[in-house]
Amino acid sequence: MNQQIQPSYTEYDEISLRELIEVLLNGKWIIAIITAICVLLSVIYAQFIMAPVYEAKATLMASPLESTQVKDANQFSQLVDELSQYPQMTIDTYIEQVTTPTVLSAVIKELKLDEEYDINRANLKNMITIESPKGTNLIYVKVKNSDPVLATNIANAISTRYVDFITETIQTQTGKSAEFIEEQLVKEKENVDKATDALTAFLAQPRGVRELEQELSSKLTQLTEFKTRVTQLKVDKEATNAALIQAKKALETTPTTLKTTKSIASDALMTEITMETTGEKLGNIAGIEMTDEQLNPAYTSLLLNVKNYEIELAKNTTELNSLQREIQTRQKEIEQLQAELAEKQNESEILNYEVNLAKQTRDAYQQKLKEANIKQSAEIGRSSVIIVADALEPLNRVNGKTIVVAIAGVLGLMISVFFVFFMSYWKTSGKEQLRVES
Repeated sequence: MNQQIQPSYTEYDEISLRELIEVLLNGKWIIAIITAICVLLSVIYAQFIMAPVYEAKATLMASPLESTQVKDANQFSQLVDELSQYPQMTIDTYIEQVTTPTVLSAVIKELKLDEEYDINRANLKNMITIESPKGTNLIYVKVKNSDPVLATNIANAISTRYVDFITETIQTQTGKSAEFIEEQLVKEKENVDKATDALTAFLAQPRGVRELEQELSSKLTQLTEFKTRVTQLKVDKEATNAALIQAKKALETTPTTLKTTKSIASDALMTEITMETTGEKLGNIAGIEMTDEQLNPAYTSLLLNVKNYEIELAKNTTELNSLQREIQTRQKEIEQLQAELAEKQNESEILNYEVNLAKQTRDAYQQKLKEANIKQSAEIGRSSVIIVADALEPLNRVNGKTIVVAIAGVLGLMISVFFVFFMSYWKTSGKEQLRVES
């Protein structure tokens, strides 16, 4: 009994590039025949079996819609514009909206595609190709179908219904914007009325801003006059005090009375009285002298001046003290008025700001309402998307015969190469099995 010895390890044969090339060269006729058969079958299919396909093309020109913002002094114009603006439309947006269900359904209904051709939205969408050359605002609507007339009608219907769709969409949006603006406008008018009423009630209150300003101005004028008078009184007081000191010094050096000596004969009355009293003759008493003491007029005048200066100084002091008290009182009153006026002014500024704010918002909504009404009445869609060229009935087919033949050739080449390698492997593995068994 022959015992077969099994190898203890698995042997792997290395296949070189030369062997691969030799396999391909040995099977070149097989590769050529299989590839030729595939190409021949594809030519027969493309020429006699595959249904003809025609492509109709309509051309649209789209103008991107962008929100226009008017620069003015109204700071709320931009905000209101952002709240009420219609959607911005770019070329990409236009392209995406061509095959919306609304447009497709309208085309199907118009051409009765579901009844006569059993075409639904999915089938119709597969027929349509939308292209836009880079750097342009042109949109190509291409429709492929075996019926050139139907392809043309579909392309033209899509173009027309798409323009209608864009117009209706923008009008609907502007209508909603107009409704929104009208609602906001009513609210803003109410806000204006409320703010105006509050300001009117504030202005009707006693001791308003204007009255407080006038009173404050009067108090400040009085305070200025008082301070001016105080300054003048201080100057007068200093002058009076200096004059008083000088008068007192002069009074101290001035005698109160004046003494005079004269002959008794110089006074007729005294002469007569002396003669009667003594019984002497005039000659005997002529040598008698008499001393007379009288109040000094200069002293009296200086004393009067001192009294007047003291009285004047007392008046100045009294008036100065009184004015200083008045100044303190006015200053307190002014501080209170300033605080009250500042509070009133702040309240007035707030109320005026609220009125102006409400008016600016109302004016902004009024302006935007006019713009929205104009946009709603105007067919913006028809001016933003224009049919440049209607689709014409195609004369040549676009079946893609070359592509079908090329694909068949590649598939045939791949299949034949795989077959050649498989046959080579099959033969080699069979020989090795026989050698091992023997």
